[in-house]
Amino acid sequence: MNTLIAAAIRNHPHNPLKTQKTKVQGAAMALIILAMTLITGVAKANTITTFDVFGTFTFPYSGTFGGTLMVDVTNGTVSSVDIIFPGLADFTRIVQSNPWPAPPGWILAVGNSSVEALDLTFTTTMPNSLVGFNGGTITGGDVFDLQTFQTLFVHFSGTIAPATVPDRASTLVLLALGAGGLLALRRRWRAA
Repeated sequence: MNTLIAAAIRNHPHNPLKTQKTKVQGAAMALIILAMTLITGVAKANTITTFDVFGTFTFPYSGTFGGTLMVDVTNGTVSSVDIIFPGLADFTRIVQSNPWPAPPGWILAVGNSSVEALDLTFTTTMPNSLVGFNGGTITGGDVFDLQTFQTLFVHFSGTIAPATVPDRASTLVLLALGAGGLLALRRRWRAA
């Protein structure tokens, strides 16, 4: 008799235990969707763009340097930098980042973990501003020893260009795969 009553409760269309489980699963799914929405919303607040730096120097010999520069193009600030010169530690510590008058552009002073400093000047999209920056031309600069003030590298030229990023189609495919995974998870919960 008890078995029949338990079976009847389990199979009843308005089983309160099933309804409560469905509500919890729905709430969990809503929280996941809300979190995904907030994450993408926060990313749109400030646009931080990564730029590839590629340059040449002609003193004391001819050579190349390169790295990355991250710029908040909404606020017009440099977020981070990682520029590499031959035989020296990476330049990653931003010391100064200001408009530069000649030619209208920007100067970036960066230190490394050793005793060297890099001054790099480049043109900007809007004169003397990094707001809306989409790349520029390296116009000068030098690397010098902070203890002896000896010039290590000088006579810079080159480019600062937006780094290659995944196309929108790839991003949409990844979003679709994620949404499909969430739907599969939801179906599994309902089946259980």
